[in-house]
Amino acid sequence: MKIDSLAKIYEKLPSDTASIKQIVKTGQSILLTDIKAAKTVFEIAEKKAKDQTQLCKIYLLLGQSNLRLTDDKKASEYYIKAKKIAEKLNDKNLLASIHNGLGNMYLQNKETNAAIENFNKSLKFTEKNDQEMRGAIFGNLGIIYNFLGESEKVKIKKQTLFRKAIGYTKMSYEIAQDLNLERKIVNQGSNLSQFYANLGQMDSASYFIEIAEKAFSNIKDPMMGTSFYFNKGGFLRSRKKYKEAITAYKTSTDYAKTLNMQNMVYENYLALAYVHKDLGNLKESVLYYDKHIELKDSVTNQANFEAAADVQNKYEAQKKEFEIFKLNAESTKKSNLIYLLIGICGGVGVLSFLAFKNYKNAKKVQELKIAELEKTKQLQTADAMLKGQENERNRIAKDLHDGLGGMLSGVKMAFTNIKDNLYMSTENVVVFEKTISQLDKSIDELRKISHNLMPEALARFGLNDALTDYCNAIHQNTKIIVTFEKLGEVRKLSETANIYIYRIIQELINNAVKHAEPQLILVQLTLGSKNVLITVEDDGLGMNQNKVALSDGIGIENIKHRVNYFKGIIHFENKNPNGTVVNIELNI
Repeated sequence: MKIDSLAKIYEKLPSDTASIKQIVKTGQSILLTDIKAAKTVFEIAEKKAKDQTQLCKIYLLLGQSNLRLTDDKKASEYYIKAKKIAEKLNDKNLLASIHNGLGNMYLQNKETNAAIENFNKSLKFTEKNDQEMRGAIFGNLGIIYNFLGESEKVKIKKQTLFRKAIGYTKMSYEIAQDLNLERKIVNQGSNLSQFYANLGQMDSASYFIEIAEKAFSNIKDPMMGTSFYFNKGGFLRSRKKYKEAITAYKTSTDYAKTLNMQNMVYENYLALAYVHKDLGNLKESVLYYDKHIELKDSVTNQANFEAAADVQNKYEAQKKEFEIFKLNAESTKKSNLIYLLIGICGGVGVLSFLAFKNYKNAKKVQELKIAELEKTKQLQTADAMLKGQENERNRIAKDLHDGLGGMLSGVKMAFTNIKDNLYMSTENVVVFEKTISQLDKSIDELRKISHNLMPEALARFGLNDALTDYCNAIHQNTKIIVTFEKLGEVRKLSETANIYIYRIIQELINNAVKHAEPQLILVQLTLGSKNVLITVEDDGLGMNQNKVALSDGIGIENIKHRVNYFKGIIHFENKNPNGTVVNIELNI
């Protein structure tokens, strides 16, 4: 059925709630395959809607439709209309969706500050239990920080921005996995592949592009194809597989054209220009760059002057045909008996199978319970050991600070008084001053040791300040640049979690300083709603991953015990000779 024919049918429907819901539902069902047709359907619903909540939702859908058609002005108008109604209704869910839409509009136009502002507002309005919405916002923030990283010229800032992009995108990806959202797994998986490629971490990039491709094979719609093949092209280009990258970008372009997503068409043209430049095909490169500029300018002009094109895309209404088959069987005593015997035999067989399966399951459950008890016992032992270590550290720190520290300070005061009451030669005065200076250094060193054993900032000000102080102290003592960044949710962790996270990061930084000879160490702590992600990366000599995994060193063993306590995972990625990345996930 043509879209104009469908529109005529819907225009004749009454303006009651049920009819409008039917119209909106049709528009949503075709939004991913035919945006122009969906927009036409939503416009019909707009004319009929009277209920303010329903009208607000329709404005929101029209904003999304116009944004995908790169008509930013129309999209903005509809988002503002929706916002006014949502504010009057004080509907937080609608406000969250509206600000997310406005954020996407600014993101599409590379207006990063406005985009971040709107995404943060959206996050503020989003309910804690609305994980799908939170995942969408985190994913959008990841895209922004990756764009900022690609634009940044200072290396340390560039890497920090890429890390931030990965942190937000990982949270989005994990929510998609928890909720089994295949479309989001494709989006965030392919984004993570691109972001890791930007950092040169090709093993992680390969891992996520494979996951995204597997999920995409179950979906295969044009909207997904546009973004997936664009990201795959970026991944292939980073692997210098230029011909395969060209194929991926062209596939993305074809999908974008079917949806009339002009912004993605000209982004693909720009990407193709860069790939041909990499290959030395300057003629092809210039051709695609000219196409990029020409299309981008035409889209911009169209948005500025509101040159609306007639909607003529065809929409084929999906028809579901149901064929009902009637089975007529002749009932005879003989056949009934046969069926009865077959049923009895089958029933006996099924019961036997179920009994056997129940026995096997019971045995398996018993084995799992034993294994779980053994694991719990191991964790309790490790926890007792680690808590014992913390208590001993605390005791020694207090003894050093209050006991030995006080004694040394008293000795210094005594020496100072002696100096005032004694006559000494010039040579003896110099020696005396050197001794006082060494005593001052000893007191300072004692304070550092006491602080490392049990940092005062952790108890008084919390984990964030303690880690910031520790990273600054490492920089002051070693001249190694150590950057610390905390991302994600604002939530309170238990005292045990704070101490364990602090010790894990402390040990990882110490290992890098002692063995890797780095110039830069990046530390990122990301708090998700159900987990905590730790990333420590250095640009040093690198390390052998197998040696690390099998290491019996006390430091590595303590890290493993702490990770296991929170049922977490730890992954060492060697970039030899360009450093090491350690990724840890804790279920807290």
